[in-house]
Amino acid sequence: MQDWLAKLQTPNFSRRPSKMIGNLDPTEKKVTVIGAGISGLLIAHALKKNGFEVQVLEATHRAGGLIRTERTESGIAERAAHSILVTPEVKAFFEELGVPLMAVRKKSRARFIYRDGKMRRMPLRFSEIFRTLICFFSRPKLIFRPESGSLQEWGECYLGHSATRFLLSPFISGIFATAPERLFAKLAFPGLVPKSNQVSLFHHFRVRPKAKRAAMMAPNEGMESLVTALCSSLKQELKLNSPITELPQTGNVILTVPSSALSKLIKKDDLFSSEKLLQVQYAPLISMTCFFESSAFKAPPKGVGVLVPRGEGLRLLGCLFNSSQFPNRANNQQHSLTIMYGGTEDQGVLALTDEEITRLMNHEIGILLKSTEDACSVLISRYERAIPLYSHELHEAHEALRKGFCSRPGKLIFSNFSKEVSIRGLINTTLQL
Repeated sequence: MQDWLAKLQTPNFSRRPSKMIGNLDPTEKKVTVIGAGISGLLIAHALKKNGFEVQVLEATHRAGGLIRTERTESGIAERAAHSILVTPEVKAFFEELGVPLMAVRKKSRARFIYRDGKMRRMPLRFSEIFRTLICFFSRPKLIFRPESGSLQEWGECYLGHSATRFLLSPFISGIFATAPERLFAKLAFPGLVPKSNQVSLFHHFRVRPKAKRAAMMAPNEGMESLVTALCSSLKQELKLNSPITELPQTGNVILTVPSSALSKLIKKDDLFSSEKLLQVQYAPLISMTCFFESSAFKAPPKGVGVLVPRGEGLRLLGCLFNSSQFPNRANNQQHSLTIMYGGTEDQGVLALTDEEITRLMNHEIGILLKSTEDACSVLISRYERAIPLYSHELHEAHEALRKGFCSRPGKLIFSNFSKEVSIRGLINTTLQL
């Protein structure tokens, strides 16, 4: 991480990483961070490390937001994020915090997509693979408009219909819990969008900077150990049970709260942006950590997990094979799975009772993994607003904030809706400060 104190002496200090909205005021050393979710903790930790006087205000009784690790009789159960893609820089960050990581088992790195009643590592048929390669290496026949195009339109243009349905759609559903037609391509995945319609996707990837290699890893004791380490580094700065109704008028202010809470906080200062934030949509989600006895499976699930495209006869979005990926996620005689339901295309699933969703899960795991017994233990987490949709409405909110509330130094937005939804991305952003 570069030295912030050195940046204070240069006019380039106002250049903040592009994953944030707004700029810090270089003449102010005090920073108030509103919200102690993972983004608030990460940026507060980075600023404190680089010499700023930081205060973190959290309205609730605990920090970490949705990230929470439960220790059950059957094993570790995650309420939200289960793992993280780790670059060398991110690995060094965890080491610095004293949070040991473990990699996915070498024999458990396979990823599957469910099609025609089977889990497949490659869900496309030979003819579909051939057509996808033609699309990938050729100039697009369809016109994709980057200023307005959805991920669905991007996929149809650069990959073709089959790859969009059976590769892109389940991938997007696994990240955003929505369909690709609901996402603005340039906002959700700007690196995928070529600058010109006259070049192939192959050419675009060949000339753009290569992405750093990342490996899927998880903290040994669960994702909440990252929250615990960050809270430990911010003992004096973190104040829980500290709700605010008005923003501080002095020093830098960094807001890391959800869009609806941000809308209320800035309403007096910027009514237009406040109203735009109310239009930002979120995908609902149910995450179920389920433990099965070993006897439930003739062949225990191996690999990272499986994603399920819509229209394949199952209601679940995907299933992670926790105890296949990592050790100590379940007792020796049990298997741990995380099953996800909901998303924007199946919001009605949240109306199911715990008994109903558990019965549905047991039935579909029987179909998907050929289990012969019901789960012996189930932990259900429900989120009506789990993941922000990187849609045109969010893009308009970004632009309004940039021209309004965040137009002057000293006001900055950093959250999972400010251009980076993943924990890895949030960490990388703070490492650039």
